[in-house]
Amino acid sequence: MVPEPIATAAVELADGGTILLRRHGNADGPRVVLSHGSSFSADAYFPFWSLLLRDFDVVVYDLRNHGLNPLGDLGSHHMPMMVWDNLRVVRAIDRHFGPKPKIGMYHSVSAAIAVFQAVEENSFVGLVLFDPPVCPPGLPAARERAIQATGSAMSKRAADRQGVFASWEELAGLYRDSRAFALLRPDDIDLLAQTTLRACDAGYELCCPPAYEAKLFEQLYKWALAIDIFAFDFPVKVIGGDPMATFSFLPTISLEEIGQVDYDFVPDTTHLLQLEQPAACAELAIDFLEQSKLA
Repeated sequence: MVPEPIATAAVELADGGTILLRRHGNADGPRVVLSHGSSFSADAYFPFWSLLLRDFDVVVYDLRNHGLNPLGDLGSHHMPMMVWDNLRVVRAIDRHFGPKPKIGMYHSVSAAIAVFQAVEENSFVGLVLFDPPVCPPGLPAARERAIQATGSAMSKRAADRQGVFASWEELAGLYRDSRAFALLRPDDIDLLAQTTLRACDAGYELCCPPAYEAKLFEQLYKWALAIDIFAFDFPVKVIGGDPMATFSFLPTISLEEIGQVDYDFVPDTTHLLQLEQPAACAELAIDFLEQSKLA
């Protein structure tokens, strides 16, 4: 069960939308700012970030049109807007909770957003990126086309998702029947389903509707080709799912590029590694922060 935050704050976005910040943990510790992958919510990652609460000042938030945030216009649901959202988020964190150096800890699409945010503004003293959709520079044209095709295929699958459910248990049942969630514990699947849905007249609906998720996936892999995590002058850690897993995305960084970045993977995990092996992911993240003198 996700505990009540010690403080909350609402961030007004450029188009009038809102993002709700939730502060947890040790207010005197180093500050970690954390968000989630596409279609999920920050609270779904509680099995992971609960392991940070003793030592860290943890601020979690959902991307626009996700989780606890209100549903806005589909036209504003795109990568550039989310980068601008993040710039507002980090400023609002300092404004509401006091200024402090911030460590970004992000998964999947939020990791891509955080990288572009860090290019625009010096928001972080360090980044921990879980299975980010990044590519080494100078890929062959055929590999670029394959990556873009992956994005288009994922977008189509997202658009075809069921969007309304009679109960959260119905969605949890679908998760249990899917290979993508086979490594999650039953209680964590329940939490994932509960935090991915909001109540509606028909029962429950996805907080991030299928059309919104599909639009983001259509853009994400095109943006991935422009991400450069090798250029930052602050510590960056990439933690990926097991590249040999049967049901996993391709390795985040191609093997010949690992020497250019601080990279680890968690054995026997997929793209959902923070939900599948939260303790192993937290240990790698904390070790990196300690070695980098950020914790």
